[in-house]
Amino acid sequence: MLVLVPLSLFQTIWRLSTGSETSQVINGILVLAPAGWPEVAVTALLWTWALTAGVFVLGRGAPRPLRRALPVLPTAFGALLVAGAVVVAGILLLGLALPADPAVFGAVAVGLALSVAPILVRLALVVPVAVFDGIRGMTAYRTASALVRGRVWRIGFLLLLGLAAPAQLAGWALAWTERAAEGHLVGLALWLIKDVVLVALVALQASTLVAAYRKLPAGQLLWGAKQEEWQTSRVQGRFRRMALPIALAALLLPTVLAGGVVASERLPEVAVQESRDPSASQPGLLPVFTQLFAVGWPAGRHPVIVGHSTVYDCLDDWCRAIQRTKLSVTVDDRTGGAVVAPDGSVFALGDYQLEHCDAQRVCRRRDGMDRALIGSRASAIALAPSGEILIGTAIPVGPQKSGGGSVAREPAAVELGLRLCRDVFCVRPTVISFGVVQTSLKWTQEAWRERLLAVGTDRAGRPVIAFRSPSTGAVSVGWCTTTACDSAHLAPPSDPRQPGMPSNEELALLHFDDMFDCLKDTCGSDEPVATIDRPQGGVYGVGIERNPPQRVGVQVGQSAPQPRRAVLLSCADYLCRHPRRTPLVELPPSFSNVPSRTPTDIWLMAANPDGRVVLAQRSTARIITVRP
Repeated sequence: MLVLVPLSLFQTIWRLSTGSETSQVINGILVLAPAGWPEVAVTALLWTWALTAGVFVLGRGAPRPLRRALPVLPTAFGALLVAGAVVVAGILLLGLALPADPAVFGAVAVGLALSVAPILVRLALVVPVAVFDGIRGMTAYRTASALVRGRVWRIGFLLLLGLAAPAQLAGWALAWTERAAEGHLVGLALWLIKDVVLVALVALQASTLVAAYRKLPAGQLLWGAKQEEWQTSRVQGRFRRMALPIALAALLLPTVLAGGVVASERLPEVAVQESRDPSASQPGLLPVFTQLFAVGWPAGRHPVIVGHSTVYDCLDDWCRAIQRTKLSVTVDDRTGGAVVAPDGSVFALGDYQLEHCDAQRVCRRRDGMDRALIGSRASAIALAPSGEILIGTAIPVGPQKSGGGSVAREPAAVELGLRLCRDVFCVRPTVISFGVVQTSLKWTQEAWRERLLAVGTDRAGRPVIAFRSPSTGAVSVGWCTTTACDSAHLAPPSDPRQPGMPSNEELALLHFDDMFDCLKDTCGSDEPVATIDRPQGGVYGVGIERNPPQRVGVQVGQSAPQPRRAVLLSCADYLCRHPRRTPLVELPPSFSNVPSRTPTDIWLMAANPDGRVVLAQRSTARIITVRP
C-alpha cells in the first residue's frame, strides 16, 4: 500500500505534466495521456518492490516488509528485466516467420512458447527463492532452476493462472469499464476501484509466488526451516492495529486528486453520444442511419441538431437526452439544407420549400412550392449577419447535349443565383444572378464530397457563393460587391484574381471546407476537414490523423489497416500551423499509410459564444460536445 498509492499519485501527476495536451475528461471520466518510457520504468521498479514486500508478508509474516525487500530488489528487478528481454526476443524471432500462412505461423508460435516458458518460470521463482533462501543474483536463478527441475509445466500453469492471467484480465476490464462508464461520480468510483484492483492484484501475485515455492519438494523443507518468530514492539503493534484505517485513507488520495483535476476544469472535457442501432437494441442518441444537415449552439441554449425531417434539441449541454420536433419538409442532400439561427430558431430547405421553426419549435411554411427552387439542381442556405436568409441555386440552362438520337440529355451549363429573403417565408425575395458556368452536371467526383453548392457572407457581410462542378471538380466563386448585392460577379478562384474577388484567406474564413482542396501556400494530408470561427479569435477545425496503437503486436497475413482518430484543432488563424489538439473519437481504419478522407469524415460544427463546441458526424449521427 505504501508503494502502490504513491505510484498511482506519481502516474497521475506525471501524465498531467508531460501529456497535458492528450489528457482529458471523456464522458465525466478522467483519461490520462498514454504512459511514456520513464513512467514504465518507474512503475516496473515500484511494482517489483511491492511484489517482493508482499512475498515477505505472506510468506514470512515479516514486519517492515518494504525495508526487508530493498536488499532483494536488485535481484528481483533484474529477473523482471531479463524476462522482458526474453519476451521481446521471442516476438522478434516470431517475426522472422513472416510472411507465412496462419498454420505455419501458429506452429512457430507454439514452438517458441514451449521454448521460452521454462525460462520465464525459472525467472519468476527467483523472487521467492531470494526472499526465503537469502541468496542473490545468478545464484538465486541457479537455485530456482534446480528447485523447479521436473516440475516446470505444473509450476508454469500455476504462475499463468495467478501471475500473468489476472494482470491481463484486470487491464482489459479496467479499459473496457473506462470506455463504457460515464458521469463524474462514476468516474471517481472507477478511479477508486482501479486502485483497489491494483492492490488486490499485487496480493494475488505475491500469494501465487509463495504457493509456487511451496509446491517444490525442496521448497517444502526450506519452508519449515525458514519460519521465524518476529518480535514486535508496542509501537509496531499499535501501528498494525491502525494499518487498515490508514490503508483505506491512503487509497482515497489518488481518487481525491482525480476529482480535484476534474473539478478544476483545466483539462478539455469531451462528451460522446454514439448513434443507436435499433435492430440490436443498442443504447444511443440518434438512429445509426440518421443523416444530419446542421448543428448550432446558440447563447443561453443547449445544442440544436437538424436531420432529414426532424429538429433535435438537446436537453442538456452534453446532449445526453433530446427532444424531437417533426418537420413538414424533408431536407435533401443536393436541393436542401438547414441552418440554426442565433436565437435558436431553425430554417429548413426541402421539397422546394422553406420551413421556419421558431425558438419555441412552432414550425410553419408557406403553402405551395417555390417555382424558382424547383428547377435548381443544387441548393444551399445560410443566414447573413443582418438576419436575411440567403438561398443559393444552381439551375441548368443553355443548350442540351444529346447524341445519336438518344433521349438522354444533359445540361451544358448552370446558372448560379441567389435569393435574398428578408422574411422567414421568403415571399418576396431579391433574386440575383451571378452568371453561367459551362459544365455538365454528370456526377463523377469522389464519393465523400457531397456538397456542390455553398453560400455565406464574408467579414463585411457581402454574400458569396461557391459551386463545384460534379463532372470536372472545378470550383467557381460568385461574390457581391455590397451587402445588398447591387453588383454580382463570377470567376474561378485562380491567379491573377479579378478585382474585388475574395482572397484565399477570405474564402477560408467562409468555411466552405469541402468545396476547396487547399487555400494555403503549402498543404498536407492533415488539413482540417471542417472549420468554424472560434469565439475567442482564430478558428476551430476537425482534423483526421493516424492513431498508432499503444501496444506491441504481430499481424499475420495482410497489412493491418491504419487506426485513425478525429481531433479538435484550436488554431490561432486560418493557416492552423501550430494548433492545440483535443482527441475526439476513433474512426474506421484506413489501409493507406496516409490519413485519407472518407464519407464518414464529413463533419458539422458549431460554437457557443463561451467557446464550447458541438460536432456531429454527418453520416453516422454521432454527437460530440467539447469544452476545450
